[in-house]
Amino acid sequence: MRRDPDVFLVDDLENEPEREIVVKRYYKTIFDHELDTWMTDRSLWPTKRGLRTFLEWFDIDIAPWFSTSRTIGSGKNRTE
Repeated sequence: MRRDPDVFLVDDLENEPEREIVVKRYYKTIFDHELDTWMTDRSLWPTKRGLRTFLEWFDIDIAPWFSTSRTIGSGKNRTE
């Protein structure tokens, strides 16, 4: 199922956050989002949707965010 993984942008958690902090803070929102993309009838969702189940169901990769953009007309790259 990793063909087209979803990407979630989260608040900056002080440069390089601990994986556990990010996962604990956002897993419920991500879990609900993913379930909703599979099945919109919430009555059919699994009743156990805790952190443990989330970690069993999903692979989590955390990467720092950066953006490289080209300023039009300048011919130079800038990093934001």
